[in-house]
Order: sequence, then structure tokens, then C-alpha cells
Amino acid sequence: MITREFRRAVEKVIATMGAWSDWLPTVTQSGNVTVTVNGARYCIIGKLCFLQANLTITGSGTGGNAVLIGNLPATLSATAMVVGSAKVNDTGTGTYAPVVINTGATALSFFVGGETASLGVTPNFALANNDTIQFSAICEIA
Repeated sequence: MITREFRRAVEKVIATMGAWSDWLPTVTQSGNVTVTVNGARYCIIGKLCFLQANLTITGSGTGGNAVLIGNLPATLSATAMVVGSAKVNDTGTGTYAPVVINTGATALSFFVGGETASLGVTPNFALANNDTIQFSAICEIA
């Protein structure tokens, strides 16, 4: 049985949470990459920004360069740290499950399996038509 106190506590949490808003992320790999945004949203609660995105690549990137997500809805804390997980499907070479790292105040990057170079550099591949990127992240706002 759900008590009245529990229900009020849940209602209070929901009322204090921010609402989800649509977001238009950009993707770069040595230059802007054309993408179709299948869904991207964010929610800001206090000093935290929650991000979710499902993207399909419709243009091309340049191999040997990092895959970066930009046009973030908030300026992030510049402290580099793991902030989420992702799935990147490169139709030419394979599927990767990288961690998401905020590499600065304005972009997110992907790293696979403890590599010191970011995804797109190691492994080296170029984003291309029909590749997909899905990720979720929780970032501290500056």
C-alpha cells in the first residue's frame, strides 16, 4: 500500500525536477558532419544536465579525427570526466560501446576500452552515411 507520505514525496520530487526539452546536437569529425536527429532531449536539474540522443549520420566525417558532440544546451564544467555511455555503429568497421567524456566546456567525446585516443582516432574510422550514435550522459554545469 502506498502511503500518503510516500505519494507526497514522489510528487515533490517530480515537481522539483526540470522538464525535458528538445535539443539539436551537432556532430563534428574534423568538420561538421550532417546528421538526422531521431531524438535528442535534455533536462537541467540544479547543476546537472541530463542528455539523451539518437542520431543517424547522413554526411561524412574525416578518419583519424575525434568524433565530437557539440551545441550542448549548457556550458559544462571543464573537468574531463566520464559522464555517460554510448553505442556508435560504424557500418564500415563495426559497433563500439564507448564511454562519453566531457572534454571541455562545450563538447562531448567518446573513448573505447581504455584507449588514450578518442573514438574516430582509435579505432581510426570516418563517420559515414547510415552510421548511428546513441548516448546518454549526465554532465555537471559550470
